[in-house]
Amino acid sequence: MNVVVGVDLGGTKVAGSWVDRDGGAGSVVSVPTPAHSGPDAILDAVARVVRQAVEGNDQLVLCAVGIGTAGVVDVSTGSIVSATDALTGWAGTDV
Repeated sequence: MNVVVGVDLGGTKVAGSWVDRDGGAGSVVSVPTPAHSGPDAILDAVARVVRQAVEGNDQLVLCAVGIGTAGVVDVSTGSIVSATDALTGWAGTDV
């Protein structure tokens, strides 16, 4: 079954779940956001949530990931143009 994982990247937690084209969805998984550990740690937390959202179900085929994130995003490049200090060093990150 083809699915996408939607991720909510916030200042305190990263949460996500898979959804299929018929509106079916998996359980929401979350991890704390390492908000002041830098962009690499934050992106690692996002990757962890994506993996956890689909792991254990061999019938899922991950086709895409959508991320809602803090800051202003240049949608043509996927780069964070500006952000508050809630996520240390987030501005300039290529998501």
